[in-house]
Amino acid sequence: MGAITNRRSPSWIKRMEPHKRTHFNPLGAPALSSLRAPIVRIEDHKSEVTSCDFHPSGKFILSGNSKGQIYLCDIYGTFSKTMLFKGHADSVTETHFSRDGFDFYTCSKDGTIGIWDTFRGYRKARLECHEDGVNCVQGGRLAYPILCSGSDDGTVRLWDAREKECVLTLNNTSTVTATCFTADGDYVISGGHDSDIKIWDLRTCEIVCKLRGHIGKVTGLSLSPCGSYLLSHSVDNTLRVWDIRPHVTFKRCVGCFSSYQFFPSALLRCAWSPDGTMISAGTSDRDVFVWDALTGETLHELSGHESAINDVTFHPKESIILSASKDNYLFLHEL
Repeated sequence: MGAITNRRSPSWIKRMEPHKRTHFNPLGAPALSSLRAPIVRIEDHKSEVTSCDFHPSGKFILSGNSKGQIYLCDIYGTFSKTMLFKGHADSVTETHFSRDGFDFYTCSKDGTIGIWDTFRGYRKARLECHEDGVNCVQGGRLAYPILCSGSDDGTVRLWDAREKECVLTLNNTSTVTATCFTADGDYVISGGHDSDIKIWDLRTCEIVCKLRGHIGKVTGLSLSPCGSYLLSHSVDNTLRVWDIRPHVTFKRCVGCFSSYQFFPSALLRCAWSPDGTMISAGTSDRDVFVWDALTGETLHELSGHESAINDVTFHPKESIILSASKDNYLFLHEL
């Protein structure tokens, strides 16, 4: 099916009042970043916050919720540059900015993917090809705008964001819950209900490698900044780091970290820091953990949320981490 594009209708974009937020200053400690306090809670969402991302400039936050809404806000100053995007009929499952930050991508349980203009505030395309709910969408690191998505229909699909159409379908054996590109864009990595992580060659449409070690559904995938390692999160309560360089002949799993989740249907995501030295994931036990990617040492255990953490992401320029939770809140923590 093709894409539906509408530049004129303003019905799915609304400028909002400043976000309601709470600043926390533990022990009177001053903020070391550009935030007004070391911890900031953003309270504007009225439902479970399912996904979050930082703009490449670090100035804006993108977040989606279980009501199908997407919020964009300025994290500094008064939080006044805030917009609410509407267009999905079901829960937003993943949100990401494009490489240059001019667009952002969303996917939803309603079976669609949205391509949105970040600053002019309109939906550029509504992509419909999946036959069931879409669990994940990611853009590549290269200049051309190609997206990959995974769905409950058991497929991984590639999309040309310029032509606004599906250009390739990869048939998996089970539900796909997480996808990402390799750094060169020649391969797509997928994870899902069968617990295997598959690396697909986009030239042959074949699986060239399976990463096995998880014993439960894979809920999140994140490629390291250098492109040589992959972080995965699973309902088996572990995060694993995999060496995905093409000529590795020894064991590919090079690290394993303990996580915790008791919501088997949740899509708990994971993330690398921009310099590749730290990894992070939330847990169903309300805490956000940050580990040293090399030694496995727990560097930070961040509290404040009142329910499971669905998504985490690092600020691209400052020592700040953003988390999204089932408790309807977003938290900004200084590290």
